[in-house]
Amino acid sequence: MLAIDTLAESEKLQAAGLDPQAAKAVVALVAVNDREAFETLATKDELQSSLAELGTRLDHKIDAVAERLDRKIDAVAERLDHKIDAVAERLDHKIEIEVATLRNEIITSQNKIILWIGGLIVAVPGVYIAIGKALHIV
Repeated sequence: MLAIDTLAESEKLQAAGLDPQAAKAVVALVAVNDREAFETLATKDELQSSLAELGTRLDHKIDAVAERLDRKIDAVAERLDHKIDAVAERLDHKIEIEVATLRNEIITSQNKIILWIGGLIVAVPGVYIAIGKALHIV
């Protein structure tokens, strides 16, 4: 507790021209306020302890928020993985359909080429014979 010499302070106020009763009242008021203010003061150790406790509480809250964020991020990542898998399956299916379509088109083209070549094989000798007859070579 702070010690205030009320008599000395009162005498200083009176010397400055304040009425003795007013000087005593002012000093008494200041002494009461000083006592009340002193009672609410914290020591350095109390402040350090409070700061350490606040730091610990803050660390726990930060850890709790980090855990919640990790869970939310994991949930979002899982949903995205499922969506990506679904899109990949749809794309695989579309690719399979396109590959099957292209294979059918290739087979159809091959068959047309074979028929065309076969027609040429049959037609070319006939053309030679017709030319030969027209030219009276055959």
